[in-house]
Amino acid sequence: MLTRASFSFPFEDALMGMKDLFLNHPEELKLHRYAVIEKLRERISDDGKIVRENLYQLLKSVILPGCKEVIYHFFLACLCRAVAWTLLNL
Repeated sequence: MLTRASFSFPFEDALMGMKDLFLNHPEELKLHRYAVIEKLRERISDDGKIVRENLYQLLKSVILPGCKEVIYHFFLACLCRAVAWTLLNL
């Protein structure tokens, strides 16, 4: 969903679609939590402020509360990679 976004289907719409999907089907988040976080990592350094804000809201309200087991180490590793990649691109 996030890798196929285009101008007619921007990333912020894809993020809201993911939010709706995981709120309505929380079992999908539990099944695919690592792949979801890995893909969301790519949007941390997005150029659009709205995309980054929507990503923050999605992570805060749906993704992290929906993954109650300890995935924070994996998430932290993804976050560090995204920040490092952003710094390298500056």
